[in-house]
Amino acid sequence: MLCVSITGAEENNSDKYSFERYGGEEFTPQPMEFGENIKSQEKDDSLSISTTERKHVYLQFYDILTEEQKQTLGQYDVEFIKSSGAYTYIFSMPADITPADLPAESGLRWMGPIPVENKYDRTYGPDVPAWARAENGNVKLGIIFYEDVAPKDSESIAKKYSHNFSTPQNGRP
Repeated sequence: MLCVSITGAEENNSDKYSFERYGGEEFTPQPMEFGENIKSQEKDDSLSISTTERKHVYLQFYDILTEEQKQTLGQYDVEFIKSSGAYTYIFSMPADITPADLPAESGLRWMGPIPVENKYDRTYGPDVPAWARAENGNVKLGIIFYEDVAPKDSESIAKKYSHNFSTPQNGRP
């Protein structure tokens, strides 16, 4: 009995599931339940984006992601984008999917939003690079979206976070 308790405590307090957020902050999400058993749970608005057809989120698994798990999630139109470390991956999925919609047998441990800070290129640190600053104080930066973000959605997202947004002269979204 003592051995089981120690193992359980080690699993719950393990840094195994920690990953680094922007600025070096370590984050260890608490496990969630998935599937039918949480259909009545309150909806987490940070995991819902109603303005677009798809959203990008972190999905964390109890173990290294397998092709079988990707196929299982693919049945729900949940698409792998890239690895983010510590059993954590970035996925694209329909905007209306909640944790309750995903199957428990997929091996999911946690689902969470990607903080805006983690979407910024760490190469430049917390400051806007000098080459991007204009004399009038404006900042000129390029924004890259995943290929599943429609051009009209990318423009509306950029406008949401900018007071002075303009489309590049080449017209590329």
